[in-house]
Amino acid sequence: MSELDYCGLLIMNPKILIIGMPRSGKTFLFKKFREVIETAPETLSRFLLQTDDFKNEEWVQQLYSIMDKIRDKNKWIVEGMQGYRLLRKYVQRQEYEFKPDLIIMVSCDQPTEKRHRGMVKTMTKIWKDYVALEEELPAIEYYNRIYEPPKAYHI
Repeated sequence: MSELDYCGLLIMNPKILIIGMPRSGKTFLFKKFREVIETAPETLSRFLLQTDDFKNEEWVQQLYSIMDKIRDKNKWIVEGMQGYRLLRKYVQRQEYEFKPDLIIMVSCDQPTEKRHRGMVKTMTKIWKDYVALEEELPAIEYYNRIYEPPKAYHI
């Protein structure tokens, strides 16, 4: 994606969630957004959060720490595996401050999916529950293994 594509996504979507399998390219995409934000006008600025920053906390506490960090923020980008848990919490509680305007699902190759089969099953269930609740929310798939621009827009 070009810098203009990233700017367009930032302009249209105050709250962005980047989710996907381990080692799929979530951090790569997050860093691209951060680079654009660092050189863009103040209107595109965001609170940036990587869920791996909380991995030293207990598993249950990680999610609540993330929620505390973004609770009062109007514009944010959250990246990482805990993003699925954030979606689940939104589905359960309908707390709109945690509702992303855009979800970027980073795809990975088949061998990676096979290695994480149990995780894929859980993530798929969370995603289906979310889509059933919020059908109008757009999602973008980004295929990082071949570093192509987004292939599918679900609107």
